Amino acid sequence: MVDVWICNSSPLIALARIQRLDLIESLAAQVVVPATVALEIEAGASRDGAANAVRNSSRLRIRPDVAIPEAIHSWQLDPGENQVLAVALQRPGCGVVIDDRAARRCAASFSIPMIGTIGLVALARRRGTLKAAAPVYKALRDAGLFVSPALLKTVLAQFGEEIE
Repeated sequence: MVDVWICNSSPLIALARIQRLDLIESLAAQVVVPATVALEIEAGASRDGAANAVRNSSRLRIRPDVAIPEAIHSWQLDPGENQVLAVALQRPGCGVVIDDRAARRCAASFSIPMIGTIGLVALARRRGTLKAAAPVYKALRDAGLFVSPALLKTVLAQFGEEIE
């Protein structure tokens, strides 16, 4: 089990939009946010409350950026994803919270444990932090997070739930 997660912007923004940052905060001993990721979130501050939620969280730790190894840079990911993966490489045993498919492939190529926004909700449901996952998935979808209907159906079936 991963106790330290390095988090990218999209999961934080999605969870903050539905006022559920508590999910990630409750599932890890420490959540690290690279400075570049924090800046990406700040850039959207006028559109949503994610920047304030991240800034005001007592459990999220904003950390300085690190040098990006060429092996990560060659994947041509965005700056935040590069930082998340570079920090994870410097901290063996930690995992990443990231939704982007290319970034997830990069993480897999380095054997970095990973989870996405959908996986976080499922983990919270399995651990009993959530009584039901379907309302959270619906809220995420309504807040603009794209999730394949087939994936949602498969994940919710694990819990005997359906989305409306």
